[in-house]
Amino acid sequence: MGNLLKNGQRALVEGNILQNVWEGFSQVGAMVLMTPKSQANGTSNMCPYCGVTDIPFRYNSGTQGAQAFQLANVPNGNGAFALEGHNYSFHDNVMDNLAYQPCFGCAANPVALFEAPALPRNSNIELHDVSLDHNTIVQAGSQTNQTIKRR
Repeated sequence: MGNLLKNGQRALVEGNILQNVWEGFSQVGAMVLMTPKSQANGTSNMCPYCGVTDIPFRYNSGTQGAQAFQLANVPNGNGAFALEGHNYSFHDNVMDNLAYQPCFGCAANPVALFEAPALPRNSNIELHDVSLDHNTIVQAGSQTNQTIKRR
């Protein structure tokens, strides 16, 4: 698994090398995941105050993974959301050899933005203030080359 944040605020991620990230369990093999989530345990929500905000991700490189970035604000198994997830800046990163040939179950999109359709407008958990600037993303496979997918 790549760089994963389910709870974090004001973290600078800079100058890292990410490599050999593959899919498994519930992940598609993204090198970077920003997915605030309140894990469910039966009917309990384990972290209702979890959030991921104010994260600059810059000057990093990655190779051989399924996709570069996955940003998601989605509910847990109980339908509950984390507190918030927004304010991400991705710039001057180089991610290559995505969806490489022997990658089993690799994601089809190099960048994925997911947001649950039932979110109330202007809620804290709405995905907003996200910038993707000056990133080089090279997909190796022969799959359709889409840059952003929204669900």
